[in-house]
Amino acid sequence: MSPTSARGPTRALEITAVVLSLLYTYAYAQGWLWAWYAGMSGSVLFAILTYRSGLLAEVGTHFFYLLSAVYGWVLQSGKGIEWGLTVPEWGSPGVPFHIAMIVLCALLGGVLGRQLARNPRAQTPYFDAQTTVFSILATVLMIHFDRSNWVYWIAIDAASTVLYGRRGLRLSAAMYGVYTAMALYGAWTAYVR
Repeated sequence: MSPTSARGPTRALEITAVVLSLLYTYAYAQGWLWAWYAGMSGSVLFAILTYRSGLLAEVGTHFFYLLSAVYGWVLQSGKGIEWGLTVPEWGSPGVPFHIAMIVLCALLGGVLGRQLARNPRAQTPYFDAQTTVFSILATVLMIHFDRSNWVYWIAIDAASTVLYGRRGLRLSAAMYGVYTAMALYGAWTAYVR
């Protein structure tokens, strides 16, 4: 299968997904409640886009982002209190935790990649699987306000820039380039400043 051509409906879908995702990121940084709606919508559109592009593991990543956005909205809107939901407190994990997580994610990514490789629609299955598994880990770290999430996002977003670029999704690749720069800034503020 050749890289997705960004024409017609696919191009409009990609533009809308990228705009909503960037809008979500900006609004989230401002603490605006409606950010979650943009995040949910962008995740659904990216799930459709990645399915059409043969990035099958990324479909799962975007559904995970959708669930995370719903969870964030529930917590921030105050609905979580009614349902007894909170973000559990968690101390900053040390180096052994991160080594174990990197090894575990690499192994899980390999297993997922092998499964995806059996599907003729899957494009770059191992690369796709690794970005998916590590994105889930980084999102969990982010939910728990662990500053190490930024280091993971630098690598994931840089890899996603290449992954989406290979599929001809240039606007999405550019978005992940912006996310890489944001993650570098986040790491700088978390560790240096």
